[in-house]
Amino acid sequence: MVLTKTQTNEQILLKQEFLATYRQKTLPVNALVEYIQVLYDCGGPNETEYELLNDALNYYRKAVPLDEWKEASRQVAAIYGEDFIDSIPGHAFLKPYGYAGDFSVIDKMYLKTTSTNPMLTNWDLFYHQHAAAAAVRNRKTFFKNVLTERAANREGSCEVLDVASGPCRDLLEFMDEQPKHNVHFDCVEADIKAILHATEINAKHLPNIRFYNQNIFRFRTEKQYDVVWSAGLFDYFDDRTFTKLVSRLIGCVKPGGELIIGNFAVGNPTEGYMELFLDWYLYHRSPEQLVRLAQAAGIEDASRIRVDQEEAGVNLFMRIQF
Repeated sequence: MVLTKTQTNEQILLKQEFLATYRQKTLPVNALVEYIQVLYDCGGPNETEYELLNDALNYYRKAVPLDEWKEASRQVAAIYGEDFIDSIPGHAFLKPYGYAGDFSVIDKMYLKTTSTNPMLTNWDLFYHQHAAAAAVRNRKTFFKNVLTERAANREGSCEVLDVASGPCRDLLEFMDEQPKHNVHFDCVEADIKAILHATEINAKHLPNIRFYNQNIFRFRTEKQYDVVWSAGLFDYFDDRTFTKLVSRLIGCVKPGGELIIGNFAVGNPTEGYMELFLDWYLYHRSPEQLVRLAQAAGIEDASRIRVDQEEAGVNLFMRIQF
C-alpha cells in the first residue's frame, strides 16, 4: 500500500510542469533531480507516478554522458540525507558491506520489506515494483524448481555448490517445502556477515549446509557436484573474468550434472533506476553473448548450452550440461 501525504498547490504545480516539459525530451538531467526532490518532499512517489519516473530514468540514462549521470546520482542521494541508509535503495547506494547487491538488500527484496521511516516507505515500495526486484524473487523460485527436479530424479543424495550464496533464503524455503529432500549444499560466500545471517535463518537445516567463507577465485575442492549454481555474481564481471571463472567451475561438475550461471539481460527496464538511485552497475548480456562466453570457457559443443529466463525475462540463466 502506498502511503499518501497532503501535497501543496506548489508541489502539484511543479509535478505538472515536469510532466509537461519532460515529454518534449529537451530538459537537462538537473530537472530530473529537481523532480525527485519534489517527490521526496511529498513523501515519495505514488503508484500513478511510477511509470513517468521510470520512463524518465531510462531516458536520461541514455541521453546524458556517464559522468553527468553519476553526478546526478550523488545529488539524488543528498536529497535523502543521513536517513537514506534506512531504505533499501539507500543501503545499496551507501554500500555498508562494500557492494550494492549485498545479502541484506537481496533478502529485503525477497521479503518485500519497507522502511519504518515515513519519508522512505514509499521509496521502498517503488523499489519493490521494479522488474529487477521481481526478477530476483523469481530467480529464487527458479533455483528451487531446479533443486526439486534434480532431487526427484536421483536415488542418492544431490550435491550442490552454491557460489556467492548470499542470504540463502532460497535454501531455507526449498528445505521447508521439500522435507523429504536429500540435497546437500556447499555454499561459498566471501562476506562473513552473509554467512552469519544464512546460518541463523537456516539453523534447523545446518546438517545439510556447509559454508566456506572464501573468495570463489581462491576456493579449491576436489569434490564434484550435481549442480553448480551462481545467480548474482557473474553480472559484476567483464567477459574475461566471466570466462575465467566458468572455466574453473567446469571442473566442479559431475558427469550428468549441470552448471547454471545467472546474468541480468540486455534491455533490463530497471537499469536507469538501479544506477541513479542505487549506484548499482552491472554487465548486462544477451542469450547469444552467454552462449559465446560458455564456448570461450571451453564448451565447444553448443548443443550442451541453453539459456533460460525467469518469468519477468530480466534474469537469464546460462545452463551447461555435462
